[in-house]
Amino acid sequence: MTIKNNDNQRWTVKKADGTIYGPSDTEAIKRWIQEKRVLPEDHISPEGLERWQPAKSIAQFVSLFNAEAVAVLSASTKKHLSWKLIIGVAIGFLILIGAYVFYRVYVLYRFYVLRG
Repeated sequence: MTIKNNDNQRWTVKKADGTIYGPSDTEAIKRWIQEKRVLPEDHISPEGLERWQPAKSIAQFVSLFNAEAVAVLSASTKKHLSWKLIIGVAIGFLILIGAYVFYRVYVLYRFYVLRG
């Protein structure tokens, strides 16, 4: 059962411990999500109805939870990316040096050994 998208809708929040907050308007609930007072696992229902759904599954709020997940993911990715970049450049440099040394040995081999 989906809840209709209505910005004038008033909502009631049920926390995991059973505590109920509200009713509050959509903008207040969005603020609470940004302040981490409402978590993805908390349940929300339209005012006066007992149709509880996880906050992360309600259309009006799903983008707020996704934006938070992307921000956390991108921060951790940047941290790991810097180390991967350094290691990748170092390996590339070692391969380049190895290729140069191999080339120089080959040239010397041709010059001294194959020349006869």
